[in-house]
Amino acid sequence: MATTLESRRFGSVPLTEEAIVRFSEGLPGFEELREFLLLGPPDLAPVQFLVSLEDPEISFPILAAQLCLSDYAPDLDGAELRALGVSDPSALAVYAILTFHHECERVTANLRAPVLINPSARVGRQVTLGDSTHSLRHALVGG
Repeated sequence: MATTLESRRFGSVPLTEEAIVRFSEGLPGFEELREFLLLGPPDLAPVQFLVSLEDPEISFPILAAQLCLSDYAPDLDGAELRALGVSDPSALAVYAILTFHHECERVTANLRAPVLINPSARVGRQVTLGDSTHSLRHALVGG
C-alpha cells in the first residue's frame, strides 16, 4: 500500500490503515470504487471527506448525520447491521453526504441514504431508507 494519497483537491495526504474504509459494494453510482480514505481537514471541521483510493479525484463531503438533524436515527434492518459486522446500530458512525449548490449558497444533506461506517472494522455501506420520511436534500444552509 502506498504511504500517501495524491489528490489535486487535498494535495499529498498521509495514508494510515486506520483511516481507510472499505465498501464491499462501493457507493451507488460508484460501485467500482471500494476503498476510501476518511479525511477530516481541520480547517473544514466538522465536514469530512470520503476520498477514493482508486481515483483520488473523486471525493464525497460528509457530515455526522446528527449534526444535520439532532434526532436522526435511521431504521436499519438486521441484514444491514450484519453486513457491517454489528448487532447494535449505536456501534456505527452515521454520515450524510453533502451537496454544495451554486457556489455554496445552499448546502443540503442526503438523509434518505446515509453512509454507515463500522469504525472498529473499517467497513462501510450506503443504504437507502425505502420508507423514510427523511429528505434527499435536507437544507443546512440557505434552505
